[in-house]
Amino acid sequence: MRNRVLTLTLSILAILGMATSTASASANDMPDKIPAEVQSALDHFGNTGELTEQEKATIRDYPNIAKHVPDPDAPIETFGTSSPADNNDSESVSTLESSSGSFNNGTGCWITRVGVRKTSLLGNTQFDYMARIDYCANGATVTSVHQKYHYLNNADGVTYLRGYANGSPHVSGVGGSRSDVAIHGFIELCAGVCYASLYLKIDATIYNGGYFEWSARV
Repeated sequence: MRNRVLTLTLSILAILGMATSTASASANDMPDKIPAEVQSALDHFGNTGELTEQEKATIRDYPNIAKHVPDPDAPIETFGTSSPADNNDSESVSTLESSSGSFNNGTGCWITRVGVRKTSLLGNTQFDYMARIDYCANGATVTSVHQKYHYLNNADGVTYLRGYANGSPHVSGVGGSRSDVAIHGFIELCAGVCYASLYLKIDATIYNGGYFEWSARV
């Protein structure tokens, strides 16, 4: 019996050791020191939001850094879902390549989630910046906007949501024929060092008949 317990204990320790090793490898997949030429490119991005083609090529020479640096020239992808609040199985999905979209919702209460995706210099998803906006409309007025917040999906592990910007989340017009919602946030980008803040904006307009339209900007 003691041998079986000992064997089981050793097996558990081995599994824990493997998990710790994997986590350490993930945490240490970037160089201990950022090369000077990469740091210069990251500083330029942090100051201007831009990268030259030469700077992109320089960063791509270090794939473990490049996968954590957004491509400022890649088109953004916006997408969203909308469903009646009383029937989440009935969902309208919109996937777009432009920076705006809409849901032809009717009266009632709706759960909407819209987002904007940024990809890295290597083409992988770096993060999805998401906004959830829940509302009700009765045909005459927008009666409520009762959920309004942001969050990150599919983040790469070193991109951090730091808070709201520009006084958001902000809602106006509830009780009238249209309501405007602004959810603006900022994130911190890191790749060995934290090198830039990125500001993202999702703005929506809700009409008394339930129609919902939004735009996303980075």
